[in-house]
Amino acid sequence: MSSPRARLDELKLLVHPVVVGKGQRVFADGESFPLPLASSTQLANGTMHVVSTPETR
Repeated sequence: MSSPRARLDELKLLVHPVVVGKGQRVFADGESFPLPLASSTQLANGTMHVVSTPETR
């Protein structure tokens, strides 16, 4: 199976401005790699739309 880096072109998230304590992990334990911020936009309700793309080697 290929590495997550090879399978990921872009990661888009909507980040809501709430604090809920302990959270659930988005990804299982595994390879760690940088995801530089490509863009971010704040929506009217305070939610952030963020886009990250993996660095190429």
